[in-house]
Amino acid sequence: MHSCYEAGPFGYGLHRDLVALGVRNLVSNRSAWTNNTGVTRQSDAKQLALRLDRYVAGNLHALATVRVPTPEEEQTH
Repeated sequence: MHSCYEAGPFGYGLHRDLVALGVRNLVSNRSAWTNNTGVTRQSDAKQLALRLDRYVAGNLHALATVRVPTPEEEQTH
């Protein structure tokens, strides 16, 4: 199973929980695909799902991902 969500101010706990359940999760750079208003619209969610589909199919340029820091790195920033 694959999933993705946009990076946000609440850390990466959700990412770590999904990975622990065996989900291949990606965290996306929000500004690379959203409307940049700070509000995720339904069309943004659809765009993210379509980009994830293309990424999983092999187009690594379809989704701008971010590196998830270790819990220790996250605590120091």
